[in-house]
Formats: sequence, C-alpha cells, structure tokens
Amino acid sequence: MKAGMALAVIGGLLILVAGLAAWGGFAPLGAWYLSGMTGYLLAVLFGLITVIGGWWSSKPGKESMAGIIAIIFSLLGFLVGGGWWIGSILGLIGGILIWMKK
Repeated sequence: MKAGMALAVIGGLLILVAGLAAWGGFAPLGAWYLSGMTGYLLAVLFGLITVIGGWWSSKPGKESMAGIIAIIFSLLGFLVGGGWWIGSILGLIGGILIWMKK
C-alpha cells in the first residue's frame, strides 16, 4: 500500500467517523462551520468521497484524478470539522502524495 493512499483513506475515515459521531450527538473536537443535519451529512459524504479517492489511487492510470479528488474533498472537510482537523490534514497530505505519484 502506498503512503499517499493510506493517508487519504485514514483521513477520509476520520472525517466520516467525526460526522457520524456528531450526528449521533457526540461533541466533536473541531470547529464546525456547517453544523446541524446538513453539516453532519456533508461530513459523512466528504469523508466517504475522500476514502474513495484514496482507494481509487490503486487503479493504474487513475492516480492524478484520485489525488485531486482526495485534495478537494479533504479541503471541503475543513468546513465540517475535518475529522477533528487531523482527518482533513491527513487526507490533504495523502492526496498530494497520490497526485505526485509517491
């Protein structure tokens, strides 16, 4: 498993779990600029798409697009808490590594 793929998947999972935890009533440790049901659903969606972008990077010839997807949705993850911030940071670093094909 490549480092970029691993970081993007872990970051996406953190964003996803933080969205589910906040939806379930647990207070997140990050700032939620978009709160309420919309913010929680967006966190789950952004986390899921970041995971898919990381996973997609394992397909030959798809690295550039997968990296861009992971970067965009990790950045969007900051709007909804970012998986306690570390999720978006890991997803962003992973997306950059995927995009650079490392």
